[in-house]
Amino acid sequence: MVDEREYFERLSDILRRHGFDWVLTQVQAEISEGRTVSKEVSAPSIQSEVDPITTVRRTPQRRRTSLVTTVSLSPREQLEVLIRGIESAIITRAELEHSIFGMTKRVNQIVFIPEESVEEFFSDDRPSHSLERQQIDVADRIKDNLSSTLQKLRAILDAGS
Repeated sequence: MVDEREYFERLSDILRRHGFDWVLTQVQAEISEGRTVSKEVSAPSIQSEVDPITTVRRTPQRRRTSLVTTVSLSPREQLEVLIRGIESAIITRAELEHSIFGMTKRVNQIVFIPEESVEEFFSDDRPSHSLERQQIDVADRIKDNLSSTLQKLRAILDAGS
């Protein structure tokens, strides 16, 4: 039997250890939204009839109606959300970086800087993020290994259900 919760926790721990807490934050936000479902319910409806003596008589009747509601995600669905989050944050990002450097042959580094003043831009303690051409091979290896691992995990999950 496959324990989706255990896989979820183990993957979450790995992400935390490697500084991907932000992925978990986004995954938890999506999980907390749940999944919308439509349910057919029977609802009372009142029809009025007027008889010849002008007496109003109400006859309750039942009618079918659709009710849209939110339900919690199953452990399997939660794990799928996490896997998709990992794919977006790491695999898709590595593919994007590879593509960017493939189009910019003479660029070796791209630095992303938040909007700020010139003084803050040149300070040493400001956070920034950069892409470096020399790290493309490492990113590609990580992407390939991770893709393979997630594919195997999906096969295990499919075999266990």
